[in-house]
Amino acid sequence: MASGIADSRSSYTLGFYLTKPDGKYHELKVRVDRPGLQLNYRRGYYAQNETVRSASSRKWDLQAALMNPSGFADVGITARFDIVPGKPRGTLNIHLTLAPEPLSIEKTNAGYTGKVEEMFWELDADGHGVGRFSDTRQFMIDASNKPRFDTKGVTLSPAIPLLAGAVKLVIVVRDSASGLVGSVVIPLGQASPQGTRN
Repeated sequence: MASGIADSRSSYTLGFYLTKPDGKYHELKVRVDRPGLQLNYRRGYYAQNETVRSASSRKWDLQAALMNPSGFADVGITARFDIVPGKPRGTLNIHLTLAPEPLSIEKTNAGYTGKVEEMFWELDADGHGVGRFSDTRQFMIDASNKPRFDTKGVTLSPAIPLLAGAVKLVIVVRDSASGLVGSVVIPLGQASPQGTRN
């Protein structure tokens, strides 16, 4: 968190407009002539109509968010975890609270339902991946709980193993219906069963 706050004190936002979607992937490159600066930006994009996004481009969004987690904030995520002791380092019980506005839900006889795709990437101190896990999760909202969902969102509780050498966890969530993506980075450090991070 301290690193993210420090980065935000001196930053620029670059933008551009597409003239016509061509359905192709376009790489983005940002260069600066000042040494010692670290650049955090999205590495590319698919120039196609959002309503006809292909399965391959939607899959790319998850991969891109893992590589560039600072660039995806369409889905608001609050995350915390606790650890169940075990080997090699235990199990991460992750509690994800997703903001309600970006989530697509459909009315059913019992209430409402929605679906998101989750991806978790554990990194070591050098930034190398030591483990990756993914899942598709459907959630249900009772009609009586709809007002609570509208203000607080939904909380999901996946569990993944805490792997040896992992010091950082990248979490990416995508709303399956709209394709909107959010990501968050959790520092694990010397995580222990007594530790909790937000």
